Amino acid sequence: MHPNQSPAPVTTPEFCQDARAFKVPGFRGHIGFITSMSDHFCGSCNRLRITADGNLKVCLFGNAEVSLRDCLRSGASEEELVHIIGAAVGRKKRQHAGMFSISQMKNRPMILIGPPWCRGSSHPLDQAGGAAGVFLGVCGSPPLY
Repeated sequence: MHPNQSPAPVTTPEFCQDARAFKVPGFRGHIGFITSMSDHFCGSCNRLRITADGNLKVCLFGNAEVSLRDCLRSGASEEELVHIIGAAVGRKKRQHAGMFSISQMKNRPMILIGPPWCRGSSHPLDQAGGAAGVFLGVCGSPPLY
């Protein structure tokens, strides 16, 4: 970033409210920071994540996962899936999965959690071969350019 330019806050869509987005005037795209440790938003988090191997995570900080893949393979009905997902959400902790020594917690790397476009190239190219954007950990939502 040029020393004479300061990033300006960007209004993000409602589904991205956990990220604080900024844009540098004169440059394409923006960058978002998820500040879950210093400014936790756990109480208002409305996200569920499905891992690449079919497990449901109600919190990125927690180790608890529910295998939706196994439920689907065993023929669970839609009603049963709604109950299973609802029960998982009901067990969600108020903050950081109830962990207070979170910096020492073992967990799966985020690269295993997001959708396939998060695990591929982190520098998508436009039609002219220039960088169209960079994904920096905002992998719960479609890419924002």
